[in-house]
Amino acid sequence: MHLNRNLFGALAVCAALSAPLASLAALVGPVETNRTAFDARVGTQGTDAFADLVAGSLGLPPLNRIAGSFSYNAVAANGLFALMDGGPLTTDTAADSLTLSAFSSSVYGFGADFSVDPSMSAGTLTFTYNNVDLLYTLDIPVNSAGSFFVGFVFGSPIDTSQIKITSSQLDINVPVFLAVDNLTLASAVPELGTFPLIAFGAAALFAASLRRKRGA
Repeated sequence: MHLNRNLFGALAVCAALSAPLASLAALVGPVETNRTAFDARVGTQGTDAFADLVAGSLGLPPLNRIAGSFSYNAVAANGLFALMDGGPLTTDTAADSLTLSAFSSSVYGFGADFSVDPSMSAGTLTFTYNNVDLLYTLDIPVNSAGSFFVGFVFGSPIDTSQIKITSSQLDINVPVFLAVDNLTLASAVPELGTFPLIAFGAAALFAASLRRKRGA
């Protein structure tokens, strides 16, 4: 039993040592603009397709949403709006940013399909993290009628974080409506690099335990 306790202790210590390696930066790896590439970097996923929304204003309070086994809140200063029955979700006022927060504790990845008013000139979608860190700026071509996938993978859970999305036209810096659909939240994939660290630490403590036994 003494040996087993040492082994379990080794695993716990090594897991704790490996945690800071993942949290040195909020964002891990590249921003993904391809859903397939995003899918390959995350674990269990849940997608909110907004199928339950009814066209029209959704009001001012934060909208509590479910994406598979995950949850989150969506809010805008002047309220949210469903473009049509079944989504997508947009803001009630073009000048408003869309803010996502209160994510489930196990969420490490976030991605969605974004679109803007197709009549706009060239513009940008700006993603900020906790109102401070610029995550990404997506350049949108003139008269873009389609949607654009943007996905992020983080080194630690984002349950206490906010992601804010803002849209504007480049030439006159005027805000335009943005819409979000197929919002996906995901758990983490264990980093392969952490397994050798855990194995090395366990082996070192195991060897130390054997030396103590022989010296007793």
